[in-house]
Amino acid sequence: MKTIHITRAVIVGVFIFIAIIIFVTGVLIVGTQRNTFSKSVIVKSVFADVNGLQPGNNIWLSGVKIGVV
Repeated sequence: MKTIHITRAVIVGVFIFIAIIIFVTGVLIVGTQRNTFSKSVIVKSVFADVNGLQPGNNIWLSGVKIGVV
């Protein structure tokens, strides 16, 4: 009787382990396809007047550096 419970517990544990591996793999695949885990965002905009703006300048918002030109 005790071996049946142990065997069932092992089977359930293996099933859960495989399910977690499949779930994590799916999340990583979908995340890389949609660039979910990317730390950068490219923003393009058009301005009428950009006097003094040079490539490489820092972009500040409320005293916090948020990007680079």
